[in-house]
Amino acid sequence: MLENLIEWDKKFLIWLNSHHADWLDPVMYLITHTAFWIPLIMAF
Repeated sequence: MLENLIEWDKKFLIWLNSHHADWLDPVMYLITHTAFWIPLIMAF
């Protein structure tokens, strides 16, 4: 199950990146930093 989720995540992000959306660059930069995910991880 987890392997499928990881594979779908990779395919989705590659698909999203293939559109060369300049407005997504700051978003992707933000979510790739660990500090962004710490509050979410601590909530669960």
